[in-house]
Amino acid sequence: MKCNKCGSEFEPKSWQSGVCSDCRNAARREYYVEHREEMRAKARSQEDTDEYRAMRRRWRATKSGKEAVRRGNQSRHARPGWKAEHNAHTKVSRAIAKGLLTRPGHCEVCDGVKTEAHHQDYSKPLDVMWLCVKHHNEQHETEFVMAAW
Repeated sequence: MKCNKCGSEFEPKSWQSGVCSDCRNAARREYYVEHREEMRAKARSQEDTDEYRAMRRRWRATKSGKEAVRRGNQSRHARPGWKAEHNAHTKVSRAIAKGLLTRPGHCEVCDGVKTEAHHQDYSKPLDVMWLCVKHHNEQHETEFVMAAW
């Protein structure tokens, strides 16, 4: 069979239309690049639902879910500096709960409303920057690149 897009010969599978695998994969990549932000926003909104959280809890209660969580915890705990990070996160959570630290209503960079605490130095656990998810991830990427140099 000939591909409708590139004209190359290919052996179609029963579910395939008249497009070869290479053209279909290229179209998927193009679609993803063009619609990346919409797709990510949809995924984030689905993850924010109680139904999704309940589904994840049910999965973590299964044998395969428990094994996956165990593997993830092992790799996380093996990372150097994990203990200091964990202690700093715990201290921030407890300080917020006690009212010693207040979460501002906006990101320090862009006025985004959902903020996360970012530690520049884990030895100063209550010295944090309040950033939205986007800027928090960007900050970690910047720090990762700087650490590599």
